[in-house]
Amino acid sequence: GTVYNETGYKGGYRLSSSGVEKADNYHTVFGYIPVKGGDTIRFCGQENNGNDIIWANGASSTNYICVYKSDFTLLYAGTATSEYNTTKFVESMTNDGVVSTIKLKNVADIAYFRMCVYGTYSTTGIDGTTAIITVNEEITD
Repeated sequence: GTVYNETGYKGGYRLSSSGVEKADNYHTVFGYIPVKGGDTIRFCGQENNGNDIIWANGASSTNYICVYKSDFTLLYAGTATSEYNTTKFVESMTNDGVVSTIKLKNVADIAYFRMCVYGTYSTTGIDGTTAIITVNEEITD
């Protein structure tokens, strides 16, 4: 397939509770990431002042993570605050202050994952060029 927005991310948008993009000057949204049930997704990024970005970063009620079927039908959308609780699709979510880790439950229908974070390059220095997202791979220095 093609790379989402030619870069893998789009500033000025976030995901809604229905899993679709919504214009929002303070967020960055990432494309569909292929995953399967049981996978572990990790995320980190850096603000331009060198401080590590934390998952919620002051906007946990609007930082949606979404899980989709292979036909891109939404299975689940939840915010950073709601994800600290176990759901049908998310086994756990943790943040050590540097790396956010989302463990998906072993559900056969899971095919894609998307997320958005608070911040665009113009507002916080965060964008897709500073983000690292991995599937089943540790993030190290």
